[in-house]
Amino acid sequence: MTRRPRRSPPRGQAGFTLVELLIVIVVLGILSGIVVFGVARFRQDATTSACGADLATVRLAATAYDATTGNWPTDVGALVDGRYLKSAPSGTYRFDAAAKTVTRDPACADGTTAGSLTGVGGKCVGVGTDGTSVQLATCTGSASQRWAAPASWPGAITVLGKCLDVLGGSTANATPTKLATCTGTGAQVWNSLPAGVIKNVQSGYCLDAEGAATADGTRLIIYVCHGGANQKWALL
Repeated sequence: MTRRPRRSPPRGQAGFTLVELLIVIVVLGILSGIVVFGVARFRQDATTSACGADLATVRLAATAYDATTGNWPTDVGALVDGRYLKSAPSGTYRFDAAAKTVTRDPACADGTTAGSLTGVGGKCVGVGTDGTSVQLATCTGSASQRWAAPASWPGAITVLGKCLDVLGGSTANATPTKLATCTGTGAQVWNSLPAGVIKNVQSGYCLDAEGAATADGTRLIIYVCHGGANQKWALL
């Protein structure tokens, strides 16, 4: 029996080698992963934008309600009943008549981390009864002690929908901090340094518990950075 010679594939029609197929499979896998994560990110961004839009709408409606009635609303129902809102958006909204703020629970996922900002003596950073002063206080877990910091520094530090600000935009040593409407000015931009130190970018000074005191009501100021216990903060 005569053996027929094995024919080589015509030029230009050679098949893929095993290595080439594996490379193609890996590349396709990577591309698929990119597409999946891209779609997931797009959906997350859309959800975040919708949440922020709802919160902004409720705040605007609350302001209009206050201008008309002379009273800050107590809940979303009052805004719907008064026809300031067509319907109640998703989430639970909390209205603070003293500070005239609106917050949402759960908070909108805006790329920040939130929690109690704690410092010297285990005290929390809170807002004074005047609604603007920033000071140490016994930790209670209240909304006025739930701060949000940027996931990527530098950025704004916020609570109750307002920003941690340096009084008068001053760059002088020992200037008190305050809570103010967020405007994006340098006095509201902070940076995280090693060991929990927080530095005001505009002034170059650090967030400090005045006089290294630990008593409730101790003011927070900007002060020459020294890394002492009264300049170390943790968001828990």
